[in-house]
Amino acid sequence: MRKSFYALVLILILCAIVYFLVVSKEKKTFAPQRVEHFLQFDSSSADKIKFSLFQTKRIFEKKDENWYSTHPDSFKLDKILVGQFLNLMANLEVEDLISANPVKQMRFQVDTLTGTRIDFFNREKLLASLVVGKTSSDYMYTYVRKSNSKEVWSAKGFLSPLVSRRLDQWRDKSIIELDAEKIQKVEFVRNKGSFWLIKADTLWKVSPPPYSASYEVKEDKVEDFIKFISSFKADAFVSKKEALKLDMGKSVLQLRLVLEDGSGEILTVFREGGESERYFAKKGEDETIYEFSKGSYELIDKRVEDFKSED
Repeated sequence: MRKSFYALVLILILCAIVYFLVVSKEKKTFAPQRVEHFLQFDSSSADKIKFSLFQTKRIFEKKDENWYSTHPDSFKLDKILVGQFLNLMANLEVEDLISANPVKQMRFQVDTLTGTRIDFFNREKLLASLVVGKTSSDYMYTYVRKSNSKEVWSAKGFLSPLVSRRLDQWRDKSIIELDAEKIQKVEFVRNKGSFWLIKADTLWKVSPPPYSASYEVKEDKVEDFIKFISSFKADAFVSKKEALKLDMGKSVLQLRLVLEDGSGEILTVFREGGESERYFAKKGEDETIYEFSKGSYELIDKRVEDFKSED
């Protein structure tokens, strides 16, 4: 029994030594040297990002202070996520030179077949280019290489999952983006239970059909609703393929939001047929189908009694 215990301990020690040797070999450097701002470009100057992995590519482009995917699909991106990514790349810090041997590039997945190349542009002028490879064995570093260099470096951080993020995870999930202060009217339209919220000067009123009378409201409830609906976000998007199979039936609610200048948004909400509790929305003439939770629906599915003051 005691011999078996000592044998097990010896095996564990040998495994630990092997692991240490592998990690040490992987992190062996020619000249330990920390390099800050490895790519040396200004994140604010970038107006185009191109991701390339073998024969696939993605292209992000900046237009009027917003970012859009232009290939392979076209839609608005979450500019906060893109901004964070640009700042990360512009301030990328590398610590160790791992290899300058091109033969070893595939080992670190920074070659032209297995690495993800990222190009940053300003008005089609290349600002910087990087190949992102695999994560180190200790998950502390990611192997990177400048596209025009043979040198493989270890960069601090977990970059691989970030650059391989699914395209829809970059997408802007905003359904409605309006200035809450400029919303003057909200029409709740449904088969039964339609009504209006109207702002006269600075005071909100609630008006049920036939809209000839209006009533004072619970100001905090209206304020919470206006704040929520003015920046209403989706949880996910319905693909064109799934949309063909989706049974959305008749709309359960339509919201018409009107601004001071008469412009606004129209949001039509559907519930999937059957016992499903999936909710979807379409905005105006846009063909995009947004999906959101039952909880989000309950926050916009309001009745006169939810807002009407009890005084």
